Amino acid sequence: MKSTLIIYSTTDGQTLEICNKIFSKLNVSESSEITHISKAEGLDLNQFDKIIIGASIRYGKHKPELYEFIKKNVACLKQKKMPSFRLM
Repeated sequence: MKSTLIIYSTTDGQTLEICNKIFSKLNVSESSEITHISKAEGLDLNQFDKIIIGASIRYGKHKPELYEFIKKNVACLKQKKMPSFRLM
C-alpha cells in the first residue's frame, strides 16, 4: 500500500478538520501520516509516495511558513504523485 503525508498549516483549526476528512477518505497505509507543517521539517519526505499540503488563507494570503516549506522542498514535492480520493 502507498504511503501518504498530509501536511497542514491552520489558523483556527478548519484546515486541520478538512485535512482529517481527506485523510479518512484516502486508502492509506500504516506508514501514512498527518502532521503540522512545523513538524514536517523533521520528516524524510522521500519516504512518502504522495504528499498533500493544506493551508489556511488569512486576508488573502497564506502564512509565510507555507512558502518557506515549499521553497525548501520544491524538488522533492515535484516528484510526488497526485492522490485520488472522493469526499462525497
